[in-house]
Amino acid sequence: MKATKGLIILFAVLGLSWLVVPYDGAVLLPLWIKGAPRSLEFLAYFVPGLLMGLVMMKPPAPMWAAVVALAGFSFGFVRLHLWEVIPRIPDGGLKNIGQIVLVVAILGGMLVSIIGVVKPEPTA
Repeated sequence: MKATKGLIILFAVLGLSWLVVPYDGAVLLPLWIKGAPRSLEFLAYFVPGLLMGLVMMKPPAPMWAAVVALAGFSFGFVRLHLWEVIPRIPDGGLKNIGQIVLVVAILGGMLVSIIGVVKPEPTA
């Protein structure tokens, strides 16, 4: 369970880095700020994972924190229709590094959160 805490935080930070790291040659934060409603939705993908990963750092980690993190990553999965993107990955369905980072952050965060839910930390 110790590794899942750190990995949930890592995938959340990786997803949020999409805003400030110029993966595709430009920083997306200024464009992100202009589209405020959609931007707040984007925060809902990764901020719960980041906050719940931090909550889980204090032992014993509550299982509900992993569930909340999973909900955030799953929201991103559903809103971005990643079930349509995943089959196209072998054929070059992801055009740039920014898309790859976003997909890896969401899928990785979901996987690690599921592990956190299925295998919770012992309470004592």
